[in-house]
Order: sequence, then C-alpha cells, then structure tokens
Amino acid sequence: MTLTHYLLFAVFTFSLVCIDIWQTRGGAISLKKAITWSVFWFGLAFVFAGVLYLYWDWFVPGSDYTPQAATLSFVTGYLLEKSLSVDNLFVFAIIFHQYAVPEHLRPRALLWGVIGALVLRAIMIAVGAQLLEQYHWVLYVFAAFLIWTGIQLATDKAIAM
Repeated sequence: MTLTHYLLFAVFTFSLVCIDIWQTRGGAISLKKAITWSVFWFGLAFVFAGVLYLYWDWFVPGSDYTPQAATLSFVTGYLLEKSLSVDNLFVFAIIFHQYAVPEHLRPRALLWGVIGALVLRAIMIAVGAQLLEQYHWVLYVFAAFLIWTGIQLATDKAIAM
C-alpha cells in the first residue's frame, strides 16, 4: 500500500470517529439509537471486509496473503475486538457504579475515556514499534513482565480462595 492509501484510510477513520462522537452529543442515548448505530457500525465493518475481499490484489499487489486470508484475518480481528469491547462495558458499569458517576455525565466520561485510550494506544504502538526495531531484546523484558504479572495474579487468587 502506498502512503496515499494510508493517509486516505486515516482520514476516513478519523471522519468515522467524528461521526460517532457527533451522534452521541447531548448525553442521553436511547436503546433504539444505540442499537441502530451498533448495527450500522457492524454492517460497515462487513462492507469493509467485502471491499478487502474484492479489491485486495489492487490494494496490495503481490502480497503473500490471498484475498480470503486477508478478509478472514480482518473479520477474526474485528470479532475479537468486538467481544473485548463488550467485556469493557461491564468494566465501565462497575466503575460508574463504584464511583457513583451521575447518569448525565456517563456519556462524557466514556467519550473522553475512548479518546484518551485511542491517543495513548497510538503513542504506545509507535514507541513500542520503535523500541522493538532498535532493541530486539526488549521482547524478552515484555515477556518476563507478562509472566511475572500472570504469576502474581494466579498466586493472589489462590491465596484469596
């Protein structure tokens, strides 16, 4: 893909985020509105999957991926992220309940939380990619940290039981 493709994709994605922010203005979001927009975003993702399937060879000529593999990878990643976002809803509900966030402030808290997460994720990806490119051994530090964290979580739960 060329730089132009990446820039167009970034502008398109930013536009979609702006639309999502715009449609949640005013605070209260009805169940009907939430379902309608969820179906819209879900449908848009699968339209994108169709575009990948049909135009993969045009986007990335000479790729080792087939259109089927690229589409399957996208759909798999999308469904994984969608399931993780549903999990996040429970976390938000617990946080809002724990800190007694008023109902009218919840959409604003979610908006700033999502924007903050996007910005921080972009920074971490950029910094992480740079670190990994220059210092391959950093992978071992990350792996050791994850293993240590997993052991800590496992032993804390074993003690709590």
